[in-house]
Amino acid sequence: MATRTIWISAAGAVLLLCGAALSQQKCPSGWRSFNKRCFKVVSTPTAFYTAQEACATESAHLASIHSNGENTFMRALVRGAKVQNRGAWIGGADDVSEGNWYWFDGSPFNYVDWAKGQPDNYGNGDCLMLTPAEDLRWNDQTCDSLLPYICSKKPGADGSDEFKMTDVFCAP
Repeated sequence: MATRTIWISAAGAVLLLCGAALSQQKCPSGWRSFNKRCFKVVSTPTAFYTAQEACATESAHLASIHSNGENTFMRALVRGAKVQNRGAWIGGADDVSEGNWYWFDGSPFNYVDWAKGQPDNYGNGDCLMLTPAEDLRWNDQTCDSLLPYICSKKPGADGSDEFKMTDVFCAP
């Protein structure tokens, strides 16, 4: 994709023609794309906050979910990674204020898929997982439990944008 800008003087003369070539970024190897984000299941059992730190080393967060489509995709990812019998961490918590759930990536907590009877705060469960007991629906779990996890980031090497400027040129 390329964008072009033309500056025209008050007298109507073309002063400068500039353009920038933009290339759409793809997800890194080992990551799956869905809804303009990249996702990766890590099967190593890890505590919640350690999993969040591991995601951060790849310019990512534990995954947030905002729609039934994203939720279905996450469940398929977990099954595809063959960790559905253990479940997986996603990036929600209510550790700051009990019952007030938030996503670690700062996005709105605007969709839920709680398993029956959840969240129940059993054992002071403050961290969010996809639970195998209820077909990977959501459960609050103690944060020191060791589970696989799902990281999420925007496309691009640094996770900051889905487009990268690859060339800038100007001609008089």
